[in-house]
Amino acid sequence: MKIESDGFYKVRSNGKGITDILISGSGGTCTLVYVDDYGTEITLIDGALTLGEQYRVQHGTETPVYLKVVGANNISVFFNGEG
Repeated sequence: MKIESDGFYKVRSNGKGITDILISGSGGTCTLVYVDDYGTEITLIDGALTLGEQYRVQHGTETPVYLKVVGANNISVFFNGEG
């Protein structure tokens, strides 16, 4: 998935409650968040994700997880090996 603007992008899960994420790009800040029923953002991994790194996050199978992007600059994201 190519990301060229700031926002919340739904993470595509593998349906088993575990998602592998690879992020690359020229710049921007990315965090993984869950947004609860009251609109509160809960960060799943402490701090910003590092571009060029791969992460594995465990979450409930029905838990909506989002990639929050600020300052997007040609970011590419792969979920479970798919762009």
